[in-house]
Amino acid sequence: MSRLVSLGWRPYDGEVPALLYGMALFVRAYNEQRDIGCEIENSIDLAYATTLNHPVISKLVAAKTGAALDAAAGVE
Repeated sequence: MSRLVSLGWRPYDGEVPALLYGMALFVRAYNEQRDIGCEIENSIDLAYATTLNHPVISKLVAAKTGAALDAAAGVE
């Protein structure tokens, strides 16, 4: 968390719970893949995809991306 803050990340409404939830989803998905015998690299890729496909995480990512694009375009 201190690394994120040192890179300029500032939590807004819902970001911290979503970050923690996303981390828990990632770890769970990674462990499930390792339990069925996947290689480490494949387990990481599948856990990443599983986490980003979750509705809560994908909604937050879409909202943050849209807000960043709006800010870059000067839209208020």
